[in-house]
Amino acid sequence: MTPEARKVGIIKAARAVLSLVLIMTLAFGFLTDVAVASSQQSDISSKRTELNSLQSKIEQIRQTLSRKQKEEKDALRALQKTEEEILAIETRISQTEKKLKDAEQQLVQVQTELKEAERQLEIATAQYEASVQSLEDRLVFIYKLGPGTLLELLLAHRASLIL
Repeated sequence: MTPEARKVGIIKAARAVLSLVLIMTLAFGFLTDVAVASSQQSDISSKRTELNSLQSKIEQIRQTLSRKQKEEKDALRALQKTEEEILAIETRISQTEKKLKDAEQQLVQVQTELKEAERQLEIATAQYEASVQSLEDRLVFIYKLGPGTLLELLLAHRASLIL
């Protein structure tokens, strides 16, 4: 073989080897891409599963939050109602305390009036007893005078009053 044919054979062999290396490199790259894609697909699938799990948890948290917000509103309404009831009770207590104070003042006034009435009763009783005693004395005096005229009785009565 000629040196030129040999060169052509070497070039062809080199081309064949290079083609084979190139094909092998491409095949290795393709297989690597497939392996990477498969790995990425697995990662994507696991990330989707994780995303779905997180979305489910978020939905549960939203429902819990909604429930808690409703409970808070209910509790606030109940608290407001209780505060209104307390205010109404405090108003009634204040009114009752005012009535009690007025009643106590009336009681003191009535007790004062009662003491005055008792004092006046004592005076009236003493006057009554004095009048009864005076009447008894007059009757005794008239009895002692014996039978007489009306004029004598009046004069005698007047004289006994002067004495």
